[in-house]
Amino acid sequence: MKVLITLLATCLFSLSAMAVDATHGMVLFGKDKVYAYHLPMFHKVHNKQMVLTFDLSKAVKDQIVNLQDTTFLTFVPAPFDLEKFIAAPFDLTGDVYSGHFEQDGVLIMSGVTLVNPKIEYVEDLIQPNGSTIESYKVFGTKNDTYALHLIDGGKAIDQIFKLTTLDTDNFDYAISYKNLNASALNIGESYSISTPPGKCPSRNCGNPGQDLATFKVDSLYFSDSVMGASMPVMKNAGLQATFCKTRLCEFPVTKKGELKSTFCKTRLCEFPAAKKIEVKSTFCRTRKCEFPTPPPVVKEKVCHYTRAGECYYL
Repeated sequence: MKVLITLLATCLFSLSAMAVDATHGMVLFGKDKVYAYHLPMFHKVHNKQMVLTFDLSKAVKDQIVNLQDTTFLTFVPAPFDLEKFIAAPFDLTGDVYSGHFEQDGVLIMSGVTLVNPKIEYVEDLIQPNGSTIESYKVFGTKNDTYALHLIDGGKAIDQIFKLTTLDTDNFDYAISYKNLNASALNIGESYSISTPPGKCPSRNCGNPGQDLATFKVDSLYFSDSVMGASMPVMKNAGLQATFCKTRLCEFPVTKKGELKSTFCKTRLCEFPAAKKIEVKSTFCRTRKCEFPTPPPVVKEKVCHYTRAGECYYL
């Protein structure tokens, strides 16, 4: 009995240790139906592509819909445990930004709540493996259609395209049955979801090779690189930079002798400067910056002797 109790306690402790509340930024898109797309990374805690639908008050929805005509929007809810949310979705309250909340986005709405969220799509990220075919998941309605780039072995990039649906007869079945596959989506070109070879699981999918739905790419609504893909380790003689493994930091910790810098535990914090005697290293506060090096020491010149009032150096 004691052994069972010990094992149970160990399991509960392990599960609680895995629970992590973190900042999970999202992109808001869609007009007929508003979606939230979780901005992923390849590290644990954030390594999920997830798309949500939810309820909004009419006033908030109208504002979000109208703003999409001039900018993309990001949503930053209060920190939460993503795994718990996936298991049992709960309301999310946070702020809406015009543009990317991590890249000079402007706060435009506070205290917005996504009510009764429903997960429409969720999958783990797959590191780039040389695949030349990119997959896109289509969302929306016949009159308001979007394609999300899936990070499943191809390029490590977040993209949401605005589409026009050209063939609407099998729209609902097509987008639920199969992804849109292409080497890449190009603005102004058309692409189709077609019936694959083999036995069709439904009478709606027609004959092998038949186009179920055709779309024209109108514009690129959102694009951003995915952090954490094959993360490099910088080396310079004895200087190494070790990268953290979650979306909470993504900034290097420098070590050389007694030189150390300690980083905060949240994604939007200010990062301290590392100090050693008079050497200071100041870190920038964005995810796409270059880290400066201390300026070179310039020695003041001293005259070794003078002749006719002029200074000479050895």
